[in-house]
Amino acid sequence: MSQAEATIIMRLPPELKDLYQALCKSRGVTVSDSLRKFMIEEIGRATEPLNTPKRAPKPKKATKPQKQAKKTHKANSSFDDAFSKALKR
Repeated sequence: MSQAEATIIMRLPPELKDLYQALCKSRGVTVSDSLRKFMIEEIGRATEPLNTPKRAPKPKKATKPQKQAKKTHKANSSFDDAFSKALKR
């Protein structure tokens, strides 16, 4: 770890950790990257001037419905499997 990095240690229920890891894995991101993105977004929201209008999201490129459906189903399936395993513990 470089000097420009810091570590956060937190306590949470093992089931919550397992479920969040499974969710991140199904999305193809690491837990660290997901939490880092969340923190950056929260700081951005907290530091925005109150009267600044929110930007509308850019429209997404059109995708083929068949490919998108498969990808979404696969991600949901992976998360559902991990969720079921975590609940059985």
